[in-house]
Amino acid sequence: MNKKQTWFLLLLAVGITFASCKKDDPIVPPAPTNKELLSKIWKIDQILLDSMDVTTFFTGLRFNFRADNLAIITMPGESPDTSTWSFNAAETQIILAQDGELDTLNILALTALQLRLRGYDRVEETETLITMSPAP
Repeated sequence: MNKKQTWFLLLLAVGITFASCKKDDPIVPPAPTNKELLSKIWKIDQILLDSMDVTTFFTGLRFNFRADNLAIITMPGESPDTSTWSFNAAETQIILAQDGELDTLNILALTALQLRLRGYDRVEETETLITMSPAP
């Protein structure tokens, strides 16, 4: 074989080798879990009690859902309330436990930027809708 054919075949083999290499897919991190999404400090954006806006009474209220399942609820000028929190099996509800009492909040939305909850008080027969966003 002459030199031109040898170089041509060599370049052809190298070209085929590189052309057949598959580019690596970019690594996509897994979506955050509900626990990871919830585990932060949330501030109140709106509270509706039976469709009546009562947000002004809760200005400064913060919910700190910690990854260790501790919930700390603080209101400016008051001592913090501490309880434990957990999800129900389907992760559609947050269950707050304090002093042997359980409060259940239905999760309407849980994203990195918004938490919407609905609670129902069977004694008072009232429904509460809470909308929160991450505290700065």
